[in-house]
Amino acid sequence: MSQDALRLLQRFLGLLKLADLLTSPPGLALTLWLWLYLTLPYDTALSLWLVTLLPLLMASNETAKE
Repeated sequence: MSQDALRLLQRFLGLLKLADLLTSPPGLALTLWLWLYLTLPYDTALSLWLVTLLPLLMASNETAKE
């Protein structure tokens, strides 16, 4: 395999890793916070972020207990 092909493969795998990080629960929480923070006033963004995260935390807590 040539150097260019290996470099292209490395970049593709890096993009896959980035997509995996962004779609994991902590990555989704961070992405949601950034989007809300950049589009809404701080107080509104924080309240919506917390309202969204609470059910997810409760569901993950229930799953961990089982």
